[in-house]
Amino acid sequence: MKLKYDYMDYLKRQKQPWVEYGIKRFLEKNESGAEEMKKQLLSCDEVKKTIEIVEQWPEPPLVRHNDVNHPIHKAHLLLEMGIDGKEKVIQNLARKIFENQNDEGVFLSLLHVPESYGGAKEPRMDWLMCDFPLLIHFLIVAGYKEDERVKRGIQFLVSKAEDNGWRCSGSVSNFRGPGRKTDYCPIGSLWALQVFSLLPEYHDKEFVKNAIDSICDHWKHTKERKIYMFAMGTDFRKLKYPNHWYDIIHVIKVLSNFEYAKTQESYNEMVSILLDKQNEDGSFTPESIYTGYKGWDFGQKKLPSPTLTLAIAILADNI
Repeated sequence: MKLKYDYMDYLKRQKQPWVEYGIKRFLEKNESGAEEMKKQLLSCDEVKKTIEIVEQWPEPPLVRHNDVNHPIHKAHLLLEMGIDGKEKVIQNLARKIFENQNDEGVFLSLLHVPESYGGAKEPRMDWLMCDFPLLIHFLIVAGYKEDERVKRGIQFLVSKAEDNGWRCSGSVSNFRGPGRKTDYCPIGSLWALQVFSLLPEYHDKEFVKNAIDSICDHWKHTKERKIYMFAMGTDFRKLKYPNHWYDIIHVIKVLSNFEYAKTQESYNEMVSILLDKQNEDGSFTPESIYTGYKGWDFGQKKLPSPTLTLAIAILADNI
């Protein structure tokens, strides 16, 4: 994916520690130089506060899976910044996740599903398809890909694949999201594909292609109906960061890892839309925000965002 305008001059003028570190490590591929900058990254207030939140996992109970302030989403933000398995915050979270694996191989989260939706009065360790893949993805990126416990989790995720991707399922027996029982779950399938994007040996498997087809068909027919309240219309196409949920950058980022997806018209239409949003100075401006990130450069819509620009630059560089 080639961006229309050069972005490096714009990015080089920015002073956010995570942007400077990201340029050095992910764009310039200068690992030794990046290590020197890591101390500055870890000592900045924004990252220190994010680490404090991650250290609380599994608390607080997960009530809304798109809660950007939840520790598991914050942990993925740290990984995106380049704070990896060498750091204690990542190692400690991995240890706690491993401690909460059930006999089936599923990594559990502290969930609070209301009784009216089939849950219990109090939060308890459970899993749903919209949280379990996130934990596997975290562990793989953190460096635990070859751990037998992770392999068990991957096999369970494989076992839950249907002929159209991954459907709404979990250990909360009476819970199902607001959609048809046989529909694929858009966010659950995206997160499952995010796991398999890191595992090349699965890229040509039929169940992976089925999930890709479902997302691409969803794009083609999004005007006809929502699937589990997910659409791929105006809001979906707005530039937003971080990519915690179901948005155009997140979908492109995941699908771009699969050669099969790159042949799909839907994928290439999404890429074209993204490319057209670049400013002439190489930057990108947020079109939608998470209010939980107010104060960050991507928590506003008036000015270009160095962090958003870096994320898209890394995405383009990796494709």
